[in-house]
Amino acid sequence: MTQTTLGAVILATRETGFSAASELGEQSAPLVEIAGRTLVERVVAVAQATEGLGRVVVVGGEESPAAPFGADLGLPASDSPAANLLAGLMACEDCTHAVLLPGNLPFLTQAELAQFLSAAIGTRADVVYPMVRREACEAAFPELRRNCLRLAEGEVTGGNALFVNREALVANPELIERAVQIRREPWRLALMVSPLMVLSFNAGRLGLRDIAQAAEKAMGLSAAAVTVDAPGLATDVRKPIDLKVARDRLGAKKRDTIPISSERFR
Repeated sequence: MTQTTLGAVILATRETGFSAASELGEQSAPLVEIAGRTLVERVVAVAQATEGLGRVVVVGGEESPAAPFGADLGLPASDSPAANLLAGLMACEDCTHAVLLPGNLPFLTQAELAQFLSAAIGTRADVVYPMVRREACEAAFPELRRNCLRLAEGEVTGGNALFVNREALVANPELIERAVQIRREPWRLALMVSPLMVLSFNAGRLGLRDIAQAAEKAMGLSAAAVTVDAPGLATDVRKPIDLKVARDRLGAKKRDTIPISSERFR
């Protein structure tokens, strides 16, 4: 069996494709600086500190490709999130799999990312979506409201990440946009499959396995959805209220948990 080797692709672009369009005007959330660090720097720091992750690639931003926010490699961005993700995946040429992340996750922790990666690897699927329980998000961030899905297992919201078989997606780049769209608009899965699934979706009778099977049918790759206790993975900065909460919680009076310094990066 081929050993799984992991890379990370992080988007430092205004539109990441993982969620609905940004409501911050021309401001790019990943480049917002809070307490001396941009949001994308925080995501890169978490990825670099997570055991088992190899090359970390940032797509977008304004820094030199030699040292892009502390990542191993920086690439210029296009206007297409799917094209940006493909470029990042191609740059992780020594990896069998990769985790795709937006650079606007201010509260993501190393433990949350490691939990998702461990669960995703355990599925042995080509594409894995993280789901976070609504109560976990509301307990961690009661100030924020989020869209949730009512499944047989309970109410969940999507985590802003994808675990993918890098080789499969590079060989079929048209699937990248479809995979991200399913993450962004999971209700479309029901439309892709059958009218009966639409009814089951609306009634809250679908489960995680149903979602995975629908994703498999839509993409032609094996897929899985996993539940993780990772509210930071489900909390991005897209609206002014998101940015306010991030600034309130991560302001200059609070010390950063993962300092940015050259010693931390390979």
